[in-house]
Amino acid sequence: MRKIGFNLGLGALGYLVVSLCSADEAQPLDTVFFSAPEFQITESELRWYLGKTMNPDGEVDWGSIDQVKQGLRDLYALKVMSMEARELSLVSPEEQEWIEYYEVAITGVRRYIQQRAAQIFEAIDWDSEAMEQYIAERDAFTVPETLTARHLLLEVGRQRTLEEALSLAAELAPATLNLDAFEAVVRAYTEEPGGQDSGGLLPEFTSGDMVPEFEAAAFALQREGEISAPVVTDYGVHVIQLISRNPSHVKPFETVKSELVEQLKIKRWEESIAAIKASAQMAEPEGLVVHQQAIDAFLLSVDDR
Repeated sequence: MRKIGFNLGLGALGYLVVSLCSADEAQPLDTVFFSAPEFQITESELRWYLGKTMNPDGEVDWGSIDQVKQGLRDLYALKVMSMEARELSLVSPEEQEWIEYYEVAITGVRRYIQQRAAQIFEAIDWDSEAMEQYIAERDAFTVPETLTARHLLLEVGRQRTLEEALSLAAELAPATLNLDAFEAVVRAYTEEPGGQDSGGLLPEFTSGDMVPEFEAAAFALQREGEISAPVVTDYGVHVIQLISRNPSHVKPFETVKSELVEQLKIKRWEESIAAIKASAQMAEPEGLVVHQQAIDAFLLSVDDR
């Protein structure tokens, strides 16, 4: 077979005909890109190969030029290899007939399912569906109570005993300190890495975020500015000041509606496809004959193997 080279510049996407022989077999008004005694490649074939559809105005959204050029190269290689495979008789006539049927059938079925599912989608009131799910799964949209706090940390072991740390913590941070005074104490005395720079301010936290001893003491605080008694954890001795309590609340519907709708669309699409397939499996076309004995015998023979 003669080797050829071809240029897939912008000209290849216009009215280009690269001929190895006559291109008389091309359909009218269908641009021929390659033709050979045993095959040709047309614009329509390239469109089908790339899965592109033509809009009612006859226009095609081809995508990027690189995708189109690569598709043209791949389609050309497919045609050449297919020609060589036929010469070697690698596919029997019976297989070819089945493959041709299957490929046409599967393409039609995909489009049929997409069309049916799209029709189902058109009838859905997405806002109402989203509201139903929002009400049914209200807990999923509940934001738990959180605290904002700062703390003083004194280490135990290297410089002082536990008793000394407890005594020093009570001395440095009595319950009478206001917010500013407590922050000043933390910046001056805390031994938490980076704590002097941050003033001991902790990121907003909720139940389960902190070690149990710290969490219990923090959530026991009720008033803004309230200071805990010294608390012992594996990290040392803490004194905690409550800055604010942020009550548990449910996210407003409007803030989660778009997310819910997207989730529902995925779920409903899968359900629609499953329902369409299930309906087809239960269908009984006119004149259908079920050869149950043959089916049973075949399945039994497979099971015996």
